[in-house]
Amino acid sequence: MGLTPVEGLIMGTRTGDMDLGVLTFIMEKEELNLQVANTLINKHSGMLGITGVSSDMREIEKAAAAGNERAILGLKMVPVPDKEIYRCLCSSHGRSRSAYFYRWNRGE
Repeated sequence: MGLTPVEGLIMGTRTGDMDLGVLTFIMEKEELNLQVANTLINKHSGMLGITGVSSDMREIEKAAAAGNERAILGLKMVPVPDKEIYRCLCSSHGRSRSAYFYRWNRGE
């Protein structure tokens, strides 16, 4: 984790890693002040913002099964970063006897 919990994977309501230029572009285009932008990236983004359904993966999976295109998109966006982090952890520790496992708790 970086300075804030926003860094990393897409979370329930947080953006995960994002190009800072995207944030400044949105702030300028939508005329958002810093406080509103902070609320946007911490409370209204992530899976909630992508799907428009919920931050709860159980609800997103139900919506996707019902054909909700944004929920389907959200589910497609999750596995890639998980695999990238797992691959990075494995490669960065080489032949170490220690094993690191990362698991995203779906539905939490």
